[in-house]
Amino acid sequence: MEALKTVNLTPEQRALAINTMPMNRIIRGAAGSGKTTSALFLLKIGLLHHKTMKMRTGDTSPIKAIVFTFNKTLKAYVESLAKQIAGDVTDIAIDIEVVHLAKYMMDRYPYAEDQHLRITPHKMGIPFHILSRSPLSYIDTLDEIEYILGRYRYYEFNTYIENEIASRTNKYTTNKEIRKNIIDFAVKPYIDFKSHNNFIDLNDMTNYFASNKVDSFEVLIADECQDFSTNDLRSIINQLSNDSFGTFVLDTAQKIYKRSFTWKEVGLTIRPENSFRLERNYRNTKEIADFASCLLKKVNLDHDATLPNNSSCDTSGAKPIIFEGLFSEQASFAINYIKNNIDLQHETVAFLHRKGYGYFEYLRCQLTQNNLPYCEITSQHNWPSGTQNIALSTLHSVKGLEFDHVFIIGLNEEHFIYDEVNDHDYQEACRLVAMGITRAKKTILLGYKKENKPLFINEFCASTYEMK
Repeated sequence: MEALKTVNLTPEQRALAINTMPMNRIIRGAAGSGKTTSALFLLKIGLLHHKTMKMRTGDTSPIKAIVFTFNKTLKAYVESLAKQIAGDVTDIAIDIEVVHLAKYMMDRYPYAEDQHLRITPHKMGIPFHILSRSPLSYIDTLDEIEYILGRYRYYEFNTYIENEIASRTNKYTTNKEIRKNIIDFAVKPYIDFKSHNNFIDLNDMTNYFASNKVDSFEVLIADECQDFSTNDLRSIINQLSNDSFGTFVLDTAQKIYKRSFTWKEVGLTIRPENSFRLERNYRNTKEIADFASCLLKKVNLDHDATLPNNSSCDTSGAKPIIFEGLFSEQASFAINYIKNNIDLQHETVAFLHRKGYGYFEYLRCQLTQNNLPYCEITSQHNWPSGTQNIALSTLHSVKGLEFDHVFIIGLNEEHFIYDEVNDHDYQEACRLVAMGITRAKKTILLGYKKENKPLFINEFCASTYEMK
């Protein structure tokens, strides 16, 4: 399976390096616009700048550089190219690391051996009775705890009570009194439960790294920033050197987690000279881009979102396919399509599912029976090195990746949680599926069981797809 590789830069991307002075840059970009490639181009520019400065001053210390990704799979996808780029900068030592943020923190958190890590509030296993006085349901309480501890530092809870927007989510409202009760009867008992049981979560780590400087990176890339929390970004930014060359990449149109931040909160000042936007879609055919746009029309977008300019797509192709049938029929159709239409020596395929893992068991058997080698990339630390050009993954794990052909199967209503069209969870589902669609360069298929049709299928304009 081919990882991210060097491509010829476009004029839009090259314009990012007009100013080569050290500063922290923001790259906003649509799906398929080359955000990650652009960021790695700036990695090289930053390394070359610091090489020049060190040689001029006689500084023989290595350049400290890091590439942060949101998840393990994207780390594996970009690692080879990032290290290749660093290796091309000769005559100076470079200390470069490519890592997803959670791994970076777990490796450096000084109390990790003395405490038990449970990643999130939902993974904490906190008994229901401890949160029974919360004004929200148990699940909503855990969601709100995750939001609060991701956005506010422990001494900022009063800011949440006084200033948080009551209608931030349409699942529930949180007026001032409710917010105070959430802090008193949910957040504080949660923190006490962790302390009494010697547990920590990732929010404890981000609070630590936001307050403690353990590194001083001269060149830093942070990809897919839209899904980092406020405290995630504070912890990253706190590790920058005084003359840093940082690049922060995002598109909130592709945000698939309930997190938010402002640049002011995390400590970055946005000015015209350090803010860039990439709008041209270089990945998808016009048909795929138009198909995905049907879902994005249902999503509320902010200033950090970028809708692709579909008219700029360089290529046209077949219409996307929506397949209605049993999972076995979806898999059979996709396998026959691969055997009859796809050159697996030179083209890549991804099978995506909302849940993955055991839900792929039938597909694994069918691929094996049809002599179609495959690899699994969900949460893998290393990119597959074999010749298999078929990948199996969850939807969440393919953020930032691309494939020639994508089959999103088993896309049943039961795998999505929302109360009504247009609520926040529904918009999150639309973002997630649109993100999956825009991983495809040539072919996209969505498959679901007829009796379990997801609501968002109705958002697709009939003219943008072919029904099977």
